[in-house]
Amino acid sequence: MSANKAVFIDRDGTLARDMPYCSRPEDFQLLPTVGNGLRLLNENGFKTIVITNQSGIAHGYFDEERLAQIHAKMQHDMASYGAHVDAIYYCPHHPQEECLCRKPNTGMLEQAIRDWGINTDQSYFIGDKYLDIQAANSMGCKAVIVPSSEPELALLQGPDAPSGRIDFISRDFISASRWVLATAIPMDDVSIIIPTKNEEQNLQYVLPYIPHSAEVIVVDGHSSDNTVRVARELRPEAIVLHQKRSGKGDALKLGFSHASREFIVTFDADGSFLPGEIYRFIQPLRLGYDLIKGSRFMPGGGTLDMPLTRRLGNQGLTTVANMLYDSHYTDLVYGFHAFRRDALKRIELHSDGFELDTELYLRACKAGLKIAELPSFENSRIYGVGKLRSLRDGSKILKTILRERFNG
Repeated sequence: MSANKAVFIDRDGTLARDMPYCSRPEDFQLLPTVGNGLRLLNENGFKTIVITNQSGIAHGYFDEERLAQIHAKMQHDMASYGAHVDAIYYCPHHPQEECLCRKPNTGMLEQAIRDWGINTDQSYFIGDKYLDIQAANSMGCKAVIVPSSEPELALLQGPDAPSGRIDFISRDFISASRWVLATAIPMDDVSIIIPTKNEEQNLQYVLPYIPHSAEVIVVDGHSSDNTVRVARELRPEAIVLHQKRSGKGDALKLGFSHASREFIVTFDADGSFLPGEIYRFIQPLRLGYDLIKGSRFMPGGGTLDMPLTRRLGNQGLTTVANMLYDSHYTDLVYGFHAFRRDALKRIELHSDGFELDTELYLRACKAGLKIAELPSFENSRIYGVGKLRSLRDGSKILKTILRERFNG
């Protein structure tokens, strides 16, 4: 059996709310973000295996039939997110004081590793308690903790913290999943360009979850806060560039000129883009596409950051461009895209503002590049106010559409 990579997951407090021994199956409730986080792990080739202590059966508080019903409810709820776990391991056969299987002991983990051919060096354990960290350390997995209580978090971060290696402390399950992907999936052929201006509060929600093996280029546009310092603290290996001019387009062009990897991804620093989508965008490039662009208006896409007036403006600009260029874009004004670095030689870019994205898409179309749109979901900005101005930037985009069509 070939070695698999796995994410071992604690159940109560990590996947679901703690369940008292008297709980019924219908009382089972997934914690927020668990379904989407599991789907990310499923989509990216990880075996997901639940390791749950079940001393309640050994002590006679409930039977295995009820436990099976609880786990059936768990899988049912996960399926509503398009997610699943591959296996569930527990040991109901003897009291805790005699048990060599339950966490922090490793009997259940060892059995799962044998059954599934798991490579522990490439695997992770996500839990909410110190005993989960102990189990992960014993087996050689990376330890990720999502503390379920303030006392547990205070213990782990305090001066009297117990010994043990914690690789990452996460605020919720989806962030833990994103960190797993960022550290596990090779992206050595990717440069990620991140323009910033006064984003110090947002970077903690972005930079840890960008693929760790990618080349990260932060282009700062005259920030007056601690954006640059925070970026260097979170990603010491990142290349930090300083704009001499201004504008998002100018920042991106500066980043492009310093990118050294085969593929380039543009990524906003405000928390609105989903890091997990990077992997979906890169795969088609490796298969021969030249440009992959995100769309909020394809099935599977969406946005939480577009008022009706801007939505109508986007639709109008996209319709005009498709008519003039015989193209089939569904979202012309969206800055999440990935492309081959050598494509820049065929589509020289001039714009300095938000219209650069549109210029890129139109010139790629005119150059006959192989292009695909993929659905993308845009969250709201986490902190601060966006720099895009609908009327000003919309008029620049319209001018770009007309200029490229009639003066190109």
